[in-house]
Amino acid sequence: MEYGRQHILIFGYLYVFTSLFYMIISVLNIYILLNKIELLKKNFAYILITLVCMSNLIQLISHFCSGFYVIFLYSPTLRIDIIQGSILNFGYDMTCILNLALSSNRLFVFFKFYGLWKLFIKTIAILIITILSLASIAYLILSNFDFFRITFNEHNAVWDYYTASENFYRFNGLESRLMVFTNLCSAVVSMLIILQIIIQKLSFSKEFSGGKIKFYDLALFIQAIINFICIGFVQVFWQYGSVWFPDSTYLYTYLNYLWLHVGGKDSLSSLLLLSEIRVPVLILLRLRKNVKIMPAMTTSRNFKNNIIA
Repeated sequence: MEYGRQHILIFGYLYVFTSLFYMIISVLNIYILLNKIELLKKNFAYILITLVCMSNLIQLISHFCSGFYVIFLYSPTLRIDIIQGSILNFGYDMTCILNLALSSNRLFVFFKFYGLWKLFIKTIAILIITILSLASIAYLILSNFDFFRITFNEHNAVWDYYTASENFYRFNGLESRLMVFTNLCSAVVSMLIILQIIIQKLSFSKEFSGGKIKFYDLALFIQAIINFICIGFVQVFWQYGSVWFPDSTYLYTYLNYLWLHVGGKDSLSSLLLLSEIRVPVLILLRLRKNVKIMPAMTTSRNFKNNIIA
């Protein structure tokens, strides 16, 4: 069925302007963080945040280009289309994996693990992240072949996943389940951390301001919820949307636009929630005077690693 041209054209412009907005934010994040070498050396979490922003930018460039494909009804050569789709998918997978790594990093900041128990948890976390990263690289390579390609349909503003056989279709479904698992693990770890923060805060005497739960203490929880809803929604509906809504004309058009936001939400949340990024950006835009940034109070045993402020 032919999609309504005017309706799809709106999404073409939305693709261009939304992705451009997120790209600017991602570049600002990367620029600020790469200019804070000492911060990156002292806190591994900020290295992960930088890598997340880079993964976001990779996705957004592909989305940005696809917006012009819709507007001008332009179809690039199949080889370029396949390469662009594989890079887009790789950026998305790595964003999910890096968010899990970031959640795991925060877990060791807010929880005290000792001896063999600490070694066991750290080994499991590293093993899971390594396996997921290798799987993501494997999918990057596979999706550059014609039998397992990801290409853009400019007529309905949708990135199509194509598999040439039932076995490869199952393999594609495996990737989706891996990312759902990754997102779920990130959400669970983040929930454990916010519970730990609340327990630590409540254990403080009410006489101290540090005993109050403040916004930056809830920021991690907010990020986890946003990640879980956005990524989970995209993954589940991508797999079962056509079954649940067989007559929906624009289902995958809407899902692709939501996918674009998945590629930009991390950079946006980092800008809004991290003073180490937010304040320099405001100074760069001449919206704030250059003053020394004071670290926020935290109940964590390691003050410098409480990156939410």
